[in-house]
Amino acid sequence: MPQTDFHVSIRTEEPSDSDAIATVVTRAFKSANEAELVAAIRASENFVPNWSLVAHIDTHIVGHVMLSYTTLRDHTVEYQIPTLSPLSVDPEVFYPPAFNSVAH
Repeated sequence: MPQTDFHVSIRTEEPSDSDAIATVVTRAFKSANEAELVAAIRASENFVPNWSLVAHIDTHIVGHVMLSYTTLRDHTVEYQIPTLSPLSVDPEVFYPPAFNSVAH
């Protein structure tokens, strides 16, 4: 049974979080493909560090979400629009309040 008496905090991703984020994303999707996508977005010019957030319980990262820019082309006009990366919550600690903290 999942633990129910914990406090989830949200903060901006730090460079040292990348391995823990990859682990959470891989667990959440049961595939490394989405973790590779997150890493590719992070390495791109469209990455916005302040838009990459982690959910954590104490020092354990349990969730991740990232917004970045992408270009939308409409014939000859280009727009920079924000896009949402895979929203990931570690299924080993999944509990609805933790999900709600990451999603909101």
